[in-house]
Amino acid sequence: MEITGPLPGRISLQATHFDLGTAGYIAEEYFLSGEAVVFSPVDAPLDGRWTTEPKAPVPFRTRLVVHRPDAAAFNGVVVVEWLNVSAGSDGAPFWTETHRHIMRSGMIWVGISVQRAGLYGGSTFTSDLLPDPVTVDQPDRYRSLEHPGDAYCPDLFSKAADAIREGLLGPLEVRRVLAAGKSQSARGVIGHINAVTPHHRPYDGYLLLGRPGRMQASEDGPFRPYLVRTDGRAPILMLQAESDVLGARLRSKPARQADGERCRLWELAGSAHADTYAMSLGPRDDGTVPTREMAEALDPAAVSGLSTARPVNSGPQHHYVAQAALAALDRWVAEGVAPATAALLEEARDGHGVVLGGVRTPWVDVPAAVLSGLGQENHPGDDGFATNFGSTGPLDLAALYPGGLDDYLPAFRRAAEHAVGEGFLLAADLDEILALAVASFSR
Repeated sequence: MEITGPLPGRISLQATHFDLGTAGYIAEEYFLSGEAVVFSPVDAPLDGRWTTEPKAPVPFRTRLVVHRPDAAAFNGVVVVEWLNVSAGSDGAPFWTETHRHIMRSGMIWVGISVQRAGLYGGSTFTSDLLPDPVTVDQPDRYRSLEHPGDAYCPDLFSKAADAIREGLLGPLEVRRVLAAGKSQSARGVIGHINAVTPHHRPYDGYLLLGRPGRMQASEDGPFRPYLVRTDGRAPILMLQAESDVLGARLRSKPARQADGERCRLWELAGSAHADTYAMSLGPRDDGTVPTREMAEALDPAAVSGLSTARPVNSGPQHHYVAQAALAALDRWVAEGVAPATAALLEEARDGHGVVLGGVRTPWVDVPAAVLSGLGQENHPGDDGFATNFGSTGPLDLAALYPGGLDDYLPAFRRAAEHAVGEGFLLAADLDEILALAVASFSR
């Protein structure tokens, strides 16, 4: 393979709206070229243990975006995200949710343009791709990129890890390379695991957020509830929001799989595939946003451009649990200590309307609002996409907490500390979580 860069000029990517330099990071872009193959399925059982054969290689040229700290601050861990093209161009939803932990830990994040739509424009929901490579708004910068077709995506994702191990980061010592993807990108990573890893194992661990319940084993194959194969050496941690499991769009419940030696499944109660953190606060959260301003940004009214039947999910728990999941996966790979197990979500709800079961956080066990992954199902004229946003419903706080904040905060603190002890929240986030609870309760 050939690595070109870092390249001068502006990088086109939907990721971060703040200056990475405030956290001691820089952004760089590289072009990566070589040959990729299609891993064609010979047999694709539902347990994910596919038998595949590599076909003749073809050339490719794609791009990698790197967010890295100074060499002295690098902790040896690289997280590679399969960039998401649901909006018709490359976005980084996993980075948006976990960047605070990535940066304070000294990890390097790499985003790779895996899918054709990320380089050529268009949408994953249609076949309308533009005829020339015009990535986002800089055609001259990206005109040399070459994508052989989405059948090659599982192998292309391998190339990022190969490039990291072959010198992309220069003299920096890389200890672990972790793979990540959210939503349709998580589905793509599962295809990579099932099809490629029997032949080549480039990653040390995998973190999947919000996988859809059905996927294809090949471009023209039927959509089926395939599981993730777990017979490799790399552990796999999956975090599913309530809307992912019980909602009308992603429907991941048929693809549930049992915890095992190499697999963990966390289903997060009261959470949505995309909440107000992901849509409003996350892209500008550099770690210095005042607590009161954070609380205001998490309010459903702060999310512009949406028309939904009810206020969207305003709970920040998915972001905090995703960070805990990343820390847990890294520890699993480095030390062999498996993450906590969690109950599955139930269909039943408590007296407030909060779902039972699943990973519990203080936002659902000591609620100041009814946070749900459901609630948008009857939105007129919607194709189901609004169901990804969940909902926020009111509670009678005076009845629940007669003493106001003096009743609410101690109970919230106990629930938060319990979640930290279970491994579903990070101790490093606890002070901010408590301060945010105070600011949100007082709004």
